[in-house]
Parts: sequence; C-alpha cells; structure tokens
Amino acid sequence: MRRMLRVGLMVVAFFAATAVHSRELADIEKWFLEAYGTAALKRTVQLKFGGTLANLLTRFGTAHYLDKYDTVTVERIDHVGIQVYEFRQRPKRRIPGMVQQRLQTAAWELLLNVLDENEHVQIYLRSGKQGGTGLLLIAQDEKELVSLRLEGRFRLNPVQP
Repeated sequence: MRRMLRVGLMVVAFFAATAVHSRELADIEKWFLEAYGTAALKRTVQLKFGGTLANLLTRFGTAHYLDKYDTVTVERIDHVGIQVYEFRQRPKRRIPGMVQQRLQTAAWELLLNVLDENEHVQIYLRSGKQGGTGLLLIAQDEKELVSLRLEGRFRLNPVQP
C-alpha cells in the first residue's frame, strides 16, 4: 500500500512540475474557433508541459530549415503546448487569414508558409530582446488542425548571400 502511495505521489509530482498554464494557448484556440466556427472544430488533444520534460526535447533536434533563415537553432525549450482538433466538416484548403492576422497582431512573424494539394503548414516565430522566444507550427489537412507551440530560446541564422 505504501509503495502504491509513493508511486502515486511521484506521478502527481511529475505532472504538477510539468504542467504549464499558457494564456496564449487559450488565445490561439479562441482564434481558431472564431475563424473556423465552433461547430466545425472538435478538440481531441490538448497537452501542455514544461520543465525537465520540455528541456529534453532540446536534445532531439537543433536546427530547422525555413524560408527566410538558413536555420533556426533551438537553444532551450521551456514549455510545450500541443492542440489537435478534428474537423466536423471539411475545411477550406487554407488556414484562414484571420488566424494569421491575429498572430501578427500578437507579434508573431510568419517564417514559413507551405500550401500543397492536401495540407497547409505555417511556422511563426516570436522574438524578444535576446532572440526568438517562441515557435508556433500550425498544420491543417482535410481531417485535422494541429497547433504546436514551443517557448524557449531560439537563434536565427540568416541565409548567407
């Protein structure tokens, strides 16, 4: 019985230490619901974590190739937020411009915009005084909308002419 209690406390402590409340994730969800309509989206996954678990992700990849920059180096990840939505009705082919406008108003810079036959992917960067402070990936296909937000420190490496 004590062993079960200890294991239970460790699990609770782990999740309490990694849980992150992010007002911005709520804002992004609000913008999605406004742009697509509440009847069109059903959230199927929402995951938020930080601390040691988020920092482990830093070790799995440090550079991403983007349009405006040769690479964006991930120096540190503090928090991760993932939201997955299922479409109840087939969406238009593109992520609504309203979402992009809201993100730009909230100081997110569009780094990558890829539209093909079945998918639309956008990657945004938010910059602070010491470089990038957030990366946001939004991906949409016919069935799902996925939002992945990383908070931390990112270094931009401009394309060399």
